[in-house]
Amino acid sequence: MSGKDLMLQHPFNRLLLLHSLQMKHILNQTLKEDIKFYQDVLINGIESEYNSIYDEISTEDATISVAVTDEVCEIIRMFEAIHHALENNCHSIQRLGFIDDYIYSFNGFNGKNPEERAHFIYLRFYMEYHPCTLPIKDTNFLSLKQYRMMLDRYKPYKTSKELTIDQLEHICFTYSDINFPGIAVR
Repeated sequence: MSGKDLMLQHPFNRLLLLHSLQMKHILNQTLKEDIKFYQDVLINGIESEYNSIYDEISTEDATISVAVTDEVCEIIRMFEAIHHALENNCHSIQRLGFIDDYIYSFNGFNGKNPEERAHFIYLRFYMEYHPCTLPIKDTNFLSLKQYRMMLDRYKPYKTSKELTIDQLEHICFTYSDINFPGIAVR
């Protein structure tokens, strides 16, 4: 393990590097955007972005793993596909009986739930630094477990150019062990 890996392995060392970046920011205002990005990477412990700071990625439980960042990105892409299909098929959607938009809207993650905390932190980071037109509701109606169920149902369709109404129904409404209030499970 290299010295760089050891340095970023512990939150205290990331804090020291963060302090150093803040000093560079004070001395060189032209690096303002880069330094803010690096600060957010270090504060949140986002492993997948460590390469932007060093050549090697360190791994530790106190960081946000690449698996979590990949899962968040997959969930975002799934909801972007759902949102795009809904916008392009707005007249046909009536037959699905959408009473409310909470089933097909991405609601983010619950930062107070330990299982979703890393997902919540990375989503905030992602929204700050990656262009995303996906509207995100400020509620936590769907859980990570429900997103994963939807993602499993979406995977066979993700190579489709656009989701069909039947595919939307399959992804959004077909749950074997989860019921949504006000929605009849088909």
